[in-house]
Amino acid sequence: MPEATDPVFAVLRTMGQDSEKDGAWFVEARTFPCEEEGLSLIPPTHVDSGADPSPEDAAGEQLAPLAGRAVIVESNGRAFLSTFTRALPDLEPPLVLDLQGFTAFLHPARGSNAFAALWERFIGSPPTAQPDAKDLRDFAHALVVRHFQRATPLRQLFARGLEETQASCSVEEAGPEGWLEIARRLLDRPSRWTGDLEDSQGTPLRDGMFGQDLDDSPLEMERPLSEIEPRFHSAYKKEFEPFPETKLALEPSEGLPQGDLETLEAFFDHLPSHFQTGQKGGATERPGQRAFAHAVEATLAGKGFLLADAPTGTGKTLAYLAPMLLWSVRHEVRVGVSTYTRALQEQAFFREVPRALEILRQSGVEEEDLPRICMLKGRANYICGRALADSVPEAGSTSAAASATWLRLALFWAEDPSGDLDGFGLPPGLPFPQPARADRAAGARLAQARAMPACCFGTAGGRCAAAVRTMKADRAHLVFTNHAYVLSRPEAFAHLVFDECDHLHEVTLSVRSYDIELDEVAELARNLRTGRGRDRSPLERLQHLVERGPSGSSSSLRQEIKRALDGVAKLDASGHACARGLKAFQAWRDKEAGDRSPEERAFLLHDWLHDGRGDALVTSLHALRRSIDQLDGSLRTIIEELGDRPQRSAKRLCGLLRRPLEVVAHWREGLGLWLGGESEDGDFSEQFHYHTVFEGRRRPLLALQWILPQEWLGETYLPSLKNAILVSATARLQGGFESMKSYLGLDRVEEDTLAKEGRAVETFTGPPTFDPKAALVCIPEDAPPYGYRGPEAEAWIDYVEDLLVFLGERTQGRILGLFTNRQVLGQVGRRLEPAFRAKGIPLLWQGMPGVGKEDLLDRFRSTKESILLGVDTFWYGVDLPGDTCQYVVMTKLPYGPLDDYAHAQMARMGRGPWRNRIYMPKALAMFRQGCGRLLRKEDDRGAIFILDRRALEKRHGNFLRELPGGMEEWEEPDFLVADSDRCLEEVFAHMGLAKELEERGLVGRFSECRGRVG
Repeated sequence: MPEATDPVFAVLRTMGQDSEKDGAWFVEARTFPCEEEGLSLIPPTHVDSGADPSPEDAAGEQLAPLAGRAVIVESNGRAFLSTFTRALPDLEPPLVLDLQGFTAFLHPARGSNAFAALWERFIGSPPTAQPDAKDLRDFAHALVVRHFQRATPLRQLFARGLEETQASCSVEEAGPEGWLEIARRLLDRPSRWTGDLEDSQGTPLRDGMFGQDLDDSPLEMERPLSEIEPRFHSAYKKEFEPFPETKLALEPSEGLPQGDLETLEAFFDHLPSHFQTGQKGGATERPGQRAFAHAVEATLAGKGFLLADAPTGTGKTLAYLAPMLLWSVRHEVRVGVSTYTRALQEQAFFREVPRALEILRQSGVEEEDLPRICMLKGRANYICGRALADSVPEAGSTSAAASATWLRLALFWAEDPSGDLDGFGLPPGLPFPQPARADRAAGARLAQARAMPACCFGTAGGRCAAAVRTMKADRAHLVFTNHAYVLSRPEAFAHLVFDECDHLHEVTLSVRSYDIELDEVAELARNLRTGRGRDRSPLERLQHLVERGPSGSSSSLRQEIKRALDGVAKLDASGHACARGLKAFQAWRDKEAGDRSPEERAFLLHDWLHDGRGDALVTSLHALRRSIDQLDGSLRTIIEELGDRPQRSAKRLCGLLRRPLEVVAHWREGLGLWLGGESEDGDFSEQFHYHTVFEGRRRPLLALQWILPQEWLGETYLPSLKNAILVSATARLQGGFESMKSYLGLDRVEEDTLAKEGRAVETFTGPPTFDPKAALVCIPEDAPPYGYRGPEAEAWIDYVEDLLVFLGERTQGRILGLFTNRQVLGQVGRRLEPAFRAKGIPLLWQGMPGVGKEDLLDRFRSTKESILLGVDTFWYGVDLPGDTCQYVVMTKLPYGPLDDYAHAQMARMGRGPWRNRIYMPKALAMFRQGCGRLLRKEDDRGAIFILDRRALEKRHGNFLRELPGGMEEWEEPDFLVADSDRCLEEVFAHMGLAKELEERGLVGRFSECRGRVG
């Protein structure tokens, strides 16, 4: 018979997209105690739209049998509890656990957190369309079985960690405490909820297994850590350690032998069978793909460079992977693939690499001859076992959110095959009453577990994912990395493919620039000296540790603590002095700016420092540099002395005191450039733009920006490579490659100078792959002119909002809206959300609260009838094939901002050369990339709206010439310039929607609906 404490599996869901609109709900609740089939507390019940009160309240009234019970739901337990308390305010609310959150807590792993994806991961088959209570029980069983399949030390660590997390719950955190209690019951009393479920996974569940793990676990959670070998290290020992390091460079360069060239041909013979084109004849070879592969092979065989234009649909990733894989294995040399973002890096690694390896097998390559491949990111992207052990939460001194996050990090460290923290989901799964505060605590705990520069070597390296990724890269044939990594470490590779190479200019600017947030300087000083909340500052804790130790044995450490505290005080004082000096500059600048040209205003800080007016600021900057040096030296000495002490608290303090060293090193390097140029013995270098930002900060930001990134690329970085392939869908602009060559510094590479001999830069043009008639391009000529402030801006935003709602309602979503300004995007997203909610169409926008970029894309891809609005990287590299994205709305031509940095570049280059070599190439590439989001497969069809009518003016006409055409020169895209009504009518006809819209009663013209479409 069921007991009041037995978990109840409950389902409460709307039967349509929107409960207020559809008005139909389904409710069910069952228990499964003690080898029984299950007892129904709430039989499967449908509540239709005729219910009074509202359908949700009527469904809520069905939940009365759940009062005070332990209830398990699929997801969003907070919403379930809200429904219960609103409908039944006089009854005791249940304790609610959602399985989505339980999975994130018990099995933190990379991958989608959507319930359907989790079901496939743990059950191994696609889920039913509408899971019922029995399905939820089966899924919970799979989660618990998977937990007890873990090694004993890891189970014991989890048991102790759950106990500590429960103990950390404060009075205000009753939500997570109840949630954790249900989780504990699921783990410790399976007989009360598994019912008649037969074990099919080889791990019988017995009552008391969790309790036994807790009894056997040591009180010190770092002890089980020492008994666990992380999966990323065991995988390395099996897959990489037996092999020698690969060569960094091949001298002299050689091509592929005849046998490998035949394998390359076989690769592309087999490749079409791995894709579906939607054509009656089945899969066909992609035009240009094989030719591009041969161009890549020829470049690897020489000492030059290849700049390749590969339009959307070329299949460029597999085209360069095939020759690179064969070439690197044949010559036992290391090659790299560098992408624009870490997301694109992962997309290529997890999606394209397995496909390439499978086709190589199919082409006759034996298993032992396949290349070794790995992914390489910056050290801070990886988890470190030593840092994890150093940051073990102390009982009673840590919040439940921090404790839960540490426990999840420990599980992730033990089980993730790479230890890459990009795969760690930050939300801990528990229902904290203040999610924002919990997220901050989780983020702080995550930061403490990250690897640091030079943090682990030798035998300790096996417990640090950053050290292991370096050892893997040294033995790999092909390494997937990103532009920021390779540009900051020029010595890392000699043979490279730069995918999305058009971003090298802006990434170089980021890598070669330095920001010093004076707010961060003050915060570091405060955190080292005083601390906050439950966590005392590390120097306070260190003083307490030393005072409790034997007198005399710590005299040198006591002295060093004093020196560190003195350094902290000087750091704080010099940071304040720098802020005062910059405010003095701000007052002077405000007086001078009116009489200067924009180019002159860009260099006002440089002039102010150079001519003596800013001597007080220069003195403060030198004092800041000295205080940083003092603090850095003291912290390193303290860490060295603490390393010999056996106390747990000493090891934890070492970890806390290592953390500031990285940011301190960044400040030191930036200040060195500020005060002395690259050699640090100059005087305010002409190569840098000296800048300061006051807006939105208590204290200003110091910025140092490399003025001409293309010069560093063309004169220093690219010539250091043996060979490189630079590929993008936008490498060919304005009818040729000259714009992109100058933008990336490749024109400098070709030049013969006294210092170097010029290198050859070959070019490759891939043919367009899609029928341009599949995309109808519209420019509404009655759109208000773009305005960035005042009434003009409001009129333009109103038009954009009206068109998005009018179009979205008729197309039922499937829209990607591209913006160039985050503030405008946020304004539009917040204003349109109620209108689309009322129409049952999910609206997603970049920056919406609590939703990250990748989650936005996952939601958009999984829900066809939705709308996504984005800026920046949403213009590039976002793959949205098929019905997901049928309409691209480009709200504004993607010109960059004309800020002080842009004017500094103008002053160095001249306005005309700057526009032709930097400003326009970047804008035109972004425009073409935005258009490329629409057609991603051969059978895709859709429309592009360009709402910036400046595109029709002669001086902006270069944009329209970048619209993708067809394989033949005469094949041009459909192009329509008309009023908004005509544009929309033609789009609906192009997409075959006219009859459907008439049946749905949506026949009104856009001009008649302006101002009331919401």
